[in-house]
Amino acid sequence: MFSIPRSVQDPDHPPMPHDAPAGAEADSGSAFERVDESRRDAALARLLGQGQQAGMAEVRQFTRAAADLDLALDLMWAASSADGSYKAVVLIAPQAGGTGMVFVSRPRSLGEVGVHAALIDFACEQTPPSRVAMAQALLPLNQELERAALERGNFETLATLAYMRRRVSMADTGGFIDWPENVQLLDYEESRRPLFIAALEASYEQTLDCPGLYGRRDTEQVLRGHMATGLFESQMWTLVLVDDAPAGVMLLNAIPTADCVELVYLGLGVAHRGKGLARRLMQRAFQLCGPREESFLSLAVDEGNHPARRLYDRLNFRRTTRKLALVRHLKDASPT
Repeated sequence: MFSIPRSVQDPDHPPMPHDAPAGAEADSGSAFERVDESRRDAALARLLGQGQQAGMAEVRQFTRAAADLDLALDLMWAASSADGSYKAVVLIAPQAGGTGMVFVSRPRSLGEVGVHAALIDFACEQTPPSRVAMAQALLPLNQELERAALERGNFETLATLAYMRRRVSMADTGGFIDWPENVQLLDYEESRRPLFIAALEASYEQTLDCPGLYGRRDTEQVLRGHMATGLFESQMWTLVLVDDAPAGVMLLNAIPTADCVELVYLGLGVAHRGKGLARRLMQRAFQLCGPREESFLSLAVDEGNHPARRLYDRLNFRRTTRKLALVRHLKDASPT
């Protein structure tokens, strides 16, 4: 997620190809360049600004957060104006599991959407597919110019996500969970990794949770990405076996800096939905979270996943914000 930039001459960070020089031109006449470390602060100031320039305090805060969260800042491109200032900036931050989080500066006007879109497309073309197989962006719903730029830059809108949370206390840990006799629960162990992968794959069939991703990512990469979200602890990951066969998973990772445990993923195979297993798994989540220091259980859910939304509403989760998820699958992407 968030690392100190490494040299682009490193074997894992190849230089830009000869057919895509740093001075490539946008249709608008703006020059595209890969941002080097000497101009990184200026590029971040434009990236973080709400259509203008952010202050150095904001840049330093972002840089510290990037180092803390192991976010690489070396895959950053900018479009320069005639006076040398940055008109548009795009950062693609590689994450575990072959994904890359995309940050784009805010266009100052509708007229700047075109140069932002061209820069986004250029940055994706220049990103080594060995580092990023799928680029993804999360936008507040009011960022319409950024959305337009991303969609014109060949991103597709995947879903509207509702972010929800609920306070958890020791009072939530009581009560007997009436698991059916043919259901077995197992914590994560490396020897069970294939079972977790099989359960994940079963849960993707006919899913209502971002169905546009179905069949488009390697499940091993997905598992690595889930492990890298927050703090992974094996006892917080649950495998559901029904009649000794993988039927579903519930993955919880702590995020101490946000005072929460995140429900990273909960999914069941088609044959096991609608039977109360998801409700029981959420009861188990409360039991696992109750004794911990973190105060909240948080999650993000596709607003089109109505069964899941109803479950979380019944369990008194409250929506905190909504974001639009957009993705672009990069060409010739290979597992890392």
